[in-house]
Amino acid sequence: MRKKRLCAGLLALQLVCSAGAAYTDNGVTMTRLQYADAAYEMLLDAGAAEDAQTADRPFTDTDAASVSALYHWGILKGTSDKAFSPADSLTREEAAVILDRLRALLQVTPAKASGEPYRDDAAISDWASGSVYALRDLGLMLGTGEGKFSPADKLTDRQGKTLLTRLQRLARPAALTRLSYENTLDSVADESRWSGTPGEQAAAKEIAAAMRGWGYEVTEQPFDFTDAPQGKQISKQATNVIAVKKANRDPNGDILVISAHHDSMPSTVGADDNASGTAMLLELARALKDIETDTELRFISFSAEEQGLKGSTYYTALLSDAEKTHIVGDIQIDMIGHYMSDTTTVKTTDGAPSLLGNMLLAASKKVTGNTWPAGIEGASDHMAFQREGIPGVLVEQDRLGTENHKWSDRPAVIDPAKALPAGQAVAEVVREIASAETGPLAQQSHSMLKADSAVTITDRMPVFTGMQKNELEVRIGAAGAFEKTEYDDELGWQLDHYVMNAKWFGWSEALPTDFVYRRIDDSLWLEKLYIRTASLGLTDEQLAARLTAALGQPQTENSGSQYWGLNSMDQNPSMLRWQISAQDGAQVLTMVPVIHTLVGVDLKAFDFSRSPASYAAECDAEEKTLLETMHKIIPPEDKYVKRIISWTDGYSAILGMCQPQDASTLTAFDIRIDRFDCFNEDGALSNIDKTLATMVHEYGHALTLNASQIDPSKRDDSSGFNDPAAYRDGSYLKAFYDQFYAGGAASYIDRPENYVDEYASSSPFEDIAETFMVFVTGGKPTGSTMADQKVAFFYGYPELQSVRSYIRTNFAFPAD
Repeated sequence: MRKKRLCAGLLALQLVCSAGAAYTDNGVTMTRLQYADAAYEMLLDAGAAEDAQTADRPFTDTDAASVSALYHWGILKGTSDKAFSPADSLTREEAAVILDRLRALLQVTPAKASGEPYRDDAAISDWASGSVYALRDLGLMLGTGEGKFSPADKLTDRQGKTLLTRLQRLARPAALTRLSYENTLDSVADESRWSGTPGEQAAAKEIAAAMRGWGYEVTEQPFDFTDAPQGKQISKQATNVIAVKKANRDPNGDILVISAHHDSMPSTVGADDNASGTAMLLELARALKDIETDTELRFISFSAEEQGLKGSTYYTALLSDAEKTHIVGDIQIDMIGHYMSDTTTVKTTDGAPSLLGNMLLAASKKVTGNTWPAGIEGASDHMAFQREGIPGVLVEQDRLGTENHKWSDRPAVIDPAKALPAGQAVAEVVREIASAETGPLAQQSHSMLKADSAVTITDRMPVFTGMQKNELEVRIGAAGAFEKTEYDDELGWQLDHYVMNAKWFGWSEALPTDFVYRRIDDSLWLEKLYIRTASLGLTDEQLAARLTAALGQPQTENSGSQYWGLNSMDQNPSMLRWQISAQDGAQVLTMVPVIHTLVGVDLKAFDFSRSPASYAAECDAEEKTLLETMHKIIPPEDKYVKRIISWTDGYSAILGMCQPQDASTLTAFDIRIDRFDCFNEDGALSNIDKTLATMVHEYGHALTLNASQIDPSKRDDSSGFNDPAAYRDGSYLKAFYDQFYAGGAASYIDRPENYVDEYASSSPFEDIAETFMVFVTGGKPTGSTMADQKVAFFYGYPELQSVRSYIRTNFAFPAD
């Protein structure tokens, strides 16, 4: 992992490409061809040149179009008449000369020469001296410390790209470009930014420094999050960064918030989630820093989003009533540009149209030629604004990515060309709102909030007793208003009542719904829920008839009470039932959780040895998709997977499982996949990335827990698969255990860098399956952490590389 700090790298823009202690990177040198390619792309990106696929190749040792174009433009020369030496490293003075020629092509005026010569001036070649000092005076390429330039030092890959980014910014200071965004992304996604850790605290400081460097009024807003785990965290405090550009024309007018969250999960640098959004937030702040505006602009980088929107919730709770009234809304940028995404989306917490959403959709048409899809999502910081009655909208990609919250979420998963339109559309909206011709918009924006403030709750938004308040509100995309606190004297519980208007069962009426939470320390957990139906004006008999029409015939308990909602997961995946009762003397519907005695139910089993086509007459759309997908994961020659089972445990976080048919032999395995969690009503995969990760993980169990890996006669049932005495010599699991567990294993909290994600830390046999999934769906390891070593472990087995290739080919993953 690169050990580079944001201020010392890209964002502060004050020490670009110094090779001294203040700026370090991974030390990988840049070749002449790599520099030519990057320079050529920069010129295209900056609009300063056209794609030049010329047939005239001046050198015999490369036919790269970039080299040919730059040669004919007078930017590059060869190392001899016919040789370019594309694989040779580039020295700092060579890079300076090429950069200076690019500067002239881009018509960036050189600064007046000033300052003392470098202490090693005598070592700088005569042909490079003018360029070296011209770039120094521009602040474009500085020395290496102690007054030296170090002309013969090799240019690193990171330094070369940073130099080109800096030049591009000088030529087009208000432009959003791929190269500039990519460099900012690399700087943000340099290390884990888990809230409370040095990485998160450093990121907040460095983001603040960059914003100050661009002239913003910056506030670093620390806040406590009391449920923080320990381990790598040095503090239970995280920091929001608020950068404000006051209105030039109307200081008492509208306010627009543009936001992202800079924190990540512990075991990842979080490139997609959410360095991608943070980098775009920074690029927007840089590009818009000189805009004339009658609207106050607030660029905010939140922290602790991954721990329940803690940073944004803290920020919005402190807003004054006047601020809330004047805020047009919040545009949250979270997860953009994944290389396998097809488009960007615009979402609100309830799926309802909004002013900002409509403006973003119009801007998407202008930027891309196509209008982006709109949708519903509450799981990001825009939700905190919505809770306070402030319109919020989310800009994100259209798919999650198998890397989400995992070690493999690294910069390589982001395609800057796919991320850039998101920033360009947001910039269009900001410029439109900032324009004096647009006029005030806050009142209009607030008026578009749903008049009944009701959220539609469906089976796809399952609600369970025991859920935390933040989790529940994010799931349904709405928040209730506090009404009262009562105390259960018998049990000593404090119960806090929150009420929101909600639409249930497909009914058109918005009904007040009471969410009653039990307070445990500083957290709220759902204890009970009831819907106030008295406003419908129905008798119990009439209400019963409406429930029957919506949910089917009621069931009758031994006591004679009736409830609606079947007690079977395959018919009632929401796992909720409803009873007509009374609360404070008024008619209500009370939620009754379904209690199951089994962990899920099998719906239909399929013999893996048969092709999906042979089941065509026996399958519905979901089963057909399930079989086709599993056959793309499991090679036909596999010896151990015998059945694929359509299964469910209702809507839950458990998407699948792999189980031996006979634990005493471990020769045959069933893989179960949840019909309701993994598929839409039309039979398509509801979340291909999450489902694919589950399927590959479960197949990883079949590969590592079968009889060739584990001796069933030595296996202790009480230990599951965690007894190393049962691991056979030569097995994957024994080799994995011996390398990573024989000396003991640190917890995920203490050493998150040891695991590809939190789930992997639950046991050795889950670790190897989860790491196998990351090995298949992620990129090759480049670092030295234990998580890197675990992923690299699988590359030692040609047969597992073959499985990886089989899966990646079938799902159109790009080549490494």
